Amino acid sequence: MKFQRVHMPSLVLFAVLFAVIIVTFRAYGPVWDDLVHSLYGELVYQYYASGFTNREATWFHNLYLYGGFFEGSAAALSRLLPWGLYDDRHFCSAISAFLGLIGVWKLGAVLSGKRVAFWSVLLTLSIPFFFGQMFVNSKDIPFAAGYAWTLYFIVKLVRSWPRAAWRDVIPFSISLGLTLGVRIGGVLLVGYLVLVLGTRMLIDVRRRRFVLRDWRQFVPGCVRTGIGLFIAYLLMLVCWPWAQQNPVVCPLLSLKRMSDFNWAGDVLFGGVRIPASELPRDYLFRQLLFQLPEILIVLLVVGVGFVAVRIWRRNRAGVTLEHGLLLFALAFPLLHITVTNPTLYDTIRHVTFLLPLLALAAAWAYAEALTRLSKRRLARLALPAAVIGCLISVWWRMLILFPYQYAFYNEFAGGLRHAGTRYETEFWGQSYKEAVERLVAHVEQTVPDAEERIIRVKVMGPEHAAKYYFPANFRLESRRRRADYGIHMMRFFYNEFPDEPTLFTVGRQGIPFTRVVAFRGHGGANP
Repeated sequence: MKFQRVHMPSLVLFAVLFAVIIVTFRAYGPVWDDLVHSLYGELVYQYYASGFTNREATWFHNLYLYGGFFEGSAAALSRLLPWGLYDDRHFCSAISAFLGLIGVWKLGAVLSGKRVAFWSVLLTLSIPFFFGQMFVNSKDIPFAAGYAWTLYFIVKLVRSWPRAAWRDVIPFSISLGLTLGVRIGGVLLVGYLVLVLGTRMLIDVRRRRFVLRDWRQFVPGCVRTGIGLFIAYLLMLVCWPWAQQNPVVCPLLSLKRMSDFNWAGDVLFGGVRIPASELPRDYLFRQLLFQLPEILIVLLVVGVGFVAVRIWRRNRAGVTLEHGLLLFALAFPLLHITVTNPTLYDTIRHVTFLLPLLALAAAWAYAEALTRLSKRRLARLALPAAVIGCLISVWWRMLILFPYQYAFYNEFAGGLRHAGTRYETEFWGQSYKEAVERLVAHVEQTVPDAEERIIRVKVMGPEHAAKYYFPANFRLESRRRRADYGIHMMRFFYNEFPDEPTLFTVGRQGIPFTRVVAFRGHGGANP
């Protein structure tokens, strides 16, 4: 990129983001899935390192149903990074988000210009749920990154159609292959490509713009695109040990299993614990309404209004088929989830890949509003000031929640202080890091000769998330009667240890995420 073409506000934004990642990524503790995902990543690495003889990755847990691109890459990079298993993984996850946001910027720029691209990234980073997941979610964040990049390359491919030059086909193939190498759900992008290319051709034929020269380019273009899809398929197989065992059946079986995925836990929704398989159809939309920042929701509503007015007036100025692709890629998964009502949990985690597209749509609405106010100087100045003011409010609340930004609830839900007793908040178990650090400090201050005593802790839930921060004299204890202290998260184990005195709780804004109890009185310990 030539220097004079660099968009300086965007460059500054990405520089600040990278600095924030470097400074804060170690503040995020291990989450519930970190252990099993790190084990899967190690098995993927060993599969290739052993020359395909170690095949544990092809049956491990249920993770063999997922591609191993991110997990295997993180396992390989952890051999070079200096911080430790979980910190290394969180750094890799944050970098995948950083790269994905570059894809969001590229998509916004190619659709609506650099101003929309800048605001797309800024608004994505202002979604507390997305920002909090950036560091700890090794399934949804890499998939979201691949989703954004592949949509960008689809737009580039559509604009070169029917010529479909290799310089457009190859990047698309790589992006799609790596996305499928994270999760088979990326096959949606193949459907989007076929749909938009078919629509483009029908429009051109109807307008009689598809002349003989285009037909001569059409067949080679189809061939090159088909080769590109085959390259993506091969790249997916390279990333996915289990799929290599049967390259046709295994991906199809994974797609079916993912579509019928079941989870037996309960979800706190509207103050009632409901089995995940019995949640109402509006679960996802209500969670989005309550967890997206207020300003983003307002901009989305404004954007819907602008689209409705354009349709009513049949005004297509500045609107292209590629904008329709973005709208479809955003709306179809949401409508499909509403109609099929699959098992959902962890609030809006399953649509993390759509959050950047929601931000992009909101950025377009903001730019459209500025254009419509171009002749009203006062309003044109007031709108950015109002948006920035709202974003500052969101950033302040994110700072208060740090590092549990994904527990954010907006004022439509009454904020975390009100919604935290009615809806899911800290579902990852990441707060065990803070709980252990505070427990260690408590023991050092209250237990005589603490370093010479064995401190036994019973941990309910993800034991690895606590053990990772244990000093040398702390031990996990499975038997309650022998434990000195107990740690349990409030999501699943809210009724644990009801008769034991609470030492302290870890939470934000009066909502407890994790509780620590003392079993043998305040500051007990084993000699």
